[in-house]
Amino acid sequence: MSLVPSVQVDSNALPRRANSNLKHLPGPKGHWYFGNLRALLPDPVFRETLRLYSPVQLLPRRNVRGFEFRGKHIPGNSQILLSPQLCHRDRILFEQPHAFRPERFLATGPDNRADPFSFVPFGKGSHMCIGMRFATLAVKAFFALLLRTYYLQLSVDRLPVIQYLPMLRPRHRLPLCFVPHKG
Repeated sequence: MSLVPSVQVDSNALPRRANSNLKHLPGPKGHWYFGNLRALLPDPVFRETLRLYSPVQLLPRRNVRGFEFRGKHIPGNSQILLSPQLCHRDRILFEQPHAFRPERFLATGPDNRADPFSFVPFGKGSHMCIGMRFATLAVKAFFALLLRTYYLQLSVDRLPVIQYLPMLRPRHRLPLCFVPHKG
């Protein structure tokens, strides 16, 4: 979020109801409401972040039948490693694959993909991560608490260097500042 400040809560990029929901969390009697959490970090922003920075870097699979891939025959029962990070940055699947463009995940967006398997940050189909829904709500709850008080910004003019394996993380310290909201 610090790389694209326009998606943070105090910008006009988020729906106005996200700003109003943020002020009222937790809700009456200290209870959290999942409907409010969905509004805080709009799905297109969350999905575009996952597209660019997939939490899982390699998905091990075994194919049932043989198939052709780029002129090579892959026999059945082969071990295959799928990289969501490479798929998500493929120019064939995503226009401007390195750009942060949440509108590509709007139902009516210009890049609405016909292939449902082009976006696989948590796997897909019968092998999809069973914790995906919980992880989504946990991230939204975390940002709801954080962004009520702080605005995130990079403390340096350069982007952090990302280490992709064994898991996604900054290679060095994350140059991030938590700037308190005024007022």
